[in-house]
Amino acid sequence: RHGVHTYGVLHEHRLVAYLWLYRAGELALVSSILGHADHLDNGIMFLLFAGMLSEELEHGGAVVYNRHDSGTDGLRWFKERLGFEAREVAWCR
Repeated sequence: RHGVHTYGVLHEHRLVAYLWLYRAGELALVSSILGHADHLDNGIMFLLFAGMLSEELEHGGAVVYNRHDSGTDGLRWFKERLGFEAREVAWCR
C-alpha cells in the first residue's frame, strides 16, 4: 500500500496520458499528471482518473488531488465531475 503508483492511458501502443500517485497508508496523493493535447477531446484524462480511482478506492482512505478550489474553472469542474469535493481537515500537532 505504500509507494509510488503509476497509471497510464495507451493509444495504439503509445502512452498518451499518465499519472503518478503517492500512497502512504490511508492517504493517496495525486502528484504528476499529464495528457497529450491531441487526445484530450477523446476523454483520456477522465479515463485515466476513473481507472486510478477504481483501483485506489479499493484500498480505502482518501484520494487527494490538490485543493478543491485550486486551478481554473475548467479544472474545478473536472474535479467535481470525478467526485472530488471540499472537505474539512483537522490538523494534528
